[in-house]
Amino acid sequence: MNAACAPGTVLLVGFGADAATRLAAGLNALGFVCESVPFDEGFELLEVVPFDAVVTVFPFPREVPMTRFMTRLRKHSSACQHAALVILTDEFSRPEAETLRGRGANLVFPVSVEVSELAAALGAVTAAAVRVPLVTLVQLELATPGGVRRVAAQCENVSETGMFVRLGQAVPIGTTVGFELVLPGEGYRLRGQGLVVRHGIGSRQGQLGVALRFAALDEDSRYRLKHFIEHHGGEPPAGGRLWRGRG
Repeated sequence: MNAACAPGTVLLVGFGADAATRLAAGLNALGFVCESVPFDEGFELLEVVPFDAVVTVFPFPREVPMTRFMTRLRKHSSACQHAALVILTDEFSRPEAETLRGRGANLVFPVSVEVSELAAALGAVTAAAVRVPLVTLVQLELATPGGVRRVAAQCENVSETGMFVRLGQAVPIGTTVGFELVLPGEGYRLRGQGLVVRHGIGSRQGQLGVALRFAALDEDSRYRLKHFIEHHGGEPPAGGRLWRGRG
């Protein structure tokens, strides 16, 4: 997976230590960013952090009804409302799990599924958004113990879901940063917040950077960004034209 492309983010919910380690290590090695939590933490996290996919074990414990989990996942205010839901289950419970496919769940696999098979399925249901190469100045706001610090960085590409920026310094994964940039040719000042989901190396000059997944972007900004990406037709072939803006 290209490091300059925002990766698929996966929340593993309710797995035992051995299964969680196997799945997280395997998916991370294949380019995903995974976080594994117990059921109670998963309930809280999926409402506030946008993941591309939620992978959960089935059946749920008695104190956590599946209907309650599904309602919380798919409600309008949930950060994971549109995330793919993949269920892993044993053979005894599989018939019941299959009834959830198309009713909130996307896929059902045996809990012993090979990581490579799961990764392929996750890649299919969380297909990467079309990217537009875009080299322009972006101002980032980082929260530090001493207060908010503004940092100048360079955007390398942008999609409807996030962007990759080169800034030459480490920012912890999971950090929420404010950003501001100008869309070239439109003069529209795009402002919002992004969640750091991956560290990577930019395609030019080998400079460190971070993949940001948009966490807060108003409707007008989303409309302008969608129009910009559609107008410029997504990522051109290697050596294609790059949009350069002054910011």
